[in-house]
Amino acid sequence: MNNNKGFTLIEVLISINLSFLLVSFAYAFYLFSFQFSTKFINSYDRKNDINELFIRLTGKLESADSFEIIFSQHSTNVLLNKRDTVKFSGNSITLMNLYGIDEIENYNILFNLTDGEEIEIVDGAVNRHHSISETTGNIFSADIRSIKFEISDNNKIYSLKYVNSRKGVRRFKNVYDKQNKQ
Repeated sequence: MNNNKGFTLIEVLISINLSFLLVSFAYAFYLFSFQFSTKFINSYDRKNDINELFIRLTGKLESADSFEIIFSQHSTNVLLNKRDTVKFSGNSITLMNLYGIDEIENYNILFNLTDGEEIEIVDGAVNRHHSISETTGNIFSADIRSIKFEISDNNKIYSLKYVNSRKGVRRFKNVYDKQNKQ
């Protein structure tokens, strides 16, 4: 009687190869999931940082009675009530040296004044207009009709329009793709 119990060498090799293949698929799925979740979390954190900056800016604008715009070669500072500073430089926006966002692709801030003029800050540089001097310009909050903030980051545009009235009005328009805008 032939009493053969056990596995042949070919059966063992096939089972090892199949288990190795299964483990490699599971590991590839894990890596893909980890990279996707990390990218999603970073994108979500960035969006929250920009929204937090918008909320803090709006709060400062609502309490400000006067604005002073100070120009320099590489940045523009906006003094609110002569104590709170918002610094716009190359690729960053900083609020009172406490809160800020770095590595912004580009941004645009547009002050619409009640006399119809506009002051535009683009990536830290001000497009000067004849109503403000070359080095500094004082603007009172009653002179501002609205302020529009637009931040472009990672092919997404975040915008906030602050309308100056007795009560500040916030309108957030978040995240749309520049590529799909065409």
